[in-house]
Amino acid sequence: MLLFFAATALTDPAIPYRTTPAVPAGSLASSLVIVGVVLVALVVAAAYARRRGWMAKLGVSAKTSPTDGIQVNASCRLSMSSTAYVLRYKGKEFLVVESARGTNATVANMDGSASPEGVIQ
Repeated sequence: MLLFFAATALTDPAIPYRTTPAVPAGSLASSLVIVGVVLVALVVAAAYARRRGWMAKLGVSAKTSPTDGIQVNASCRLSMSSTAYVLRYKGKEFLVVESARGTNATVANMDGSASPEGVIQ
């Protein structure tokens, strides 16, 4: 039995196996580093675009709390071309009447005083 194992150890294998690696270790490591850097750059670019508001066109909006910005409290369609909105901004309520026939809007404070020239202060 010992002779059988000794005889097979001396012969060459039927399939010549590769002894060198297909991809050198340095090349593999550098490609992994490059992929990692590209992924980090994509994440940073997406965060920057989201912060600038560029992602809103794609349907992705930045995180905002419900107290930030303008809130629409109520809306009422007055006619086919006019709509009234009650807006809340910085603790004040405003009535905005919008008309589709023109590009004008009338803005008034809910306490009775009108904003100068329709500008919210």
